[in-house]
Order: sequence, then structure tokens, then C-alpha cells
Amino acid sequence: MCRRICLVLALMAFAPFVLAGACPDTEENFRAHKEECARAETFDDQESCAQLRFEAADKAFSCAYRQYLQTLSQDAKAKKTGAQAMPRDWLRFRDRACKLAAHVPGGEAAQGVYAVKAYYGCLTALTDDQRRFLEDWLLPGRR
Repeated sequence: MCRRICLVLALMAFAPFVLAGACPDTEENFRAHKEECARAETFDDQESCAQLRFEAADKAFSCAYRQYLQTLSQDAKAKKTGAQAMPRDWLRFRDRACKLAAHVPGGEAAQGVYAVKAYYGCLTALTDDQRRFLEDWLLPGRR
């Protein structure tokens, strides 16, 4: 009985990702904040919007990555090879590259409007690029 209930709950939890097909892109995830961010004038508002845009990109990437994991064979999943290492290594690369892009020495927080925009802009751009790469790979005939 418990197995059936657990199975039903698991299917309900993952059904939106499986049934949805393609993951929403950053702009779709960001749509709710788009108008208020267009009117952002203060530094704090601009920083908040940059963070929100990055969070939207990160959600879209996570969805694409989950779809990628679903395509792996049982053998590849059992070996825990590149599939599990990829996000950890890639995230480390992305974060370091964006700190350099924003000229943030030693891992300190970005300061100033240009550093913050450069940092979050970099995070968003690299995350969107990686999401598009995964989505292109997931297209039929690409594997």
C-alpha cells in the first residue's frame, strides 16, 4: 500500500517536468518581474532585478538538466560518471569566470552598479548558453 502511494506521489511530483516537454526559457520564468524591472531606477532595484533574471535562468537550466539526466542509460547513471560531475564542475567554472568578468578579487561580493550588472549578467548569459546546449542535445537525432 505504501509503495503505491509513494509511487503516485512521485509521479505527481515529476509529471509536470515530463509532460511539459521543453523547459521554459529565462524570459518565460522572468515574465512576472519584467515590467517592474523595466522601471527599476535605484541601484538596489537594479541589483534585485539582475538577481531575479539570473534565478529565472537557473530554474530553466535546472529543468533542462533534469531532462538530460532522464535520457541517460541505466549504465551511465550507475557509473555516476560525467553526468553527476558536470553540474558541479560547470557551476564552479561559471562562478569563477563571472567573478573575473566583474573584476571581483578573491571571491568578494561584487560592488558598484557596473560590477553587479557584469556579474549577474555573466551568470545569466552562461547559464542560458548551457541550457540551450542541453536543449539542443536533447533534440531528436542529436544523440
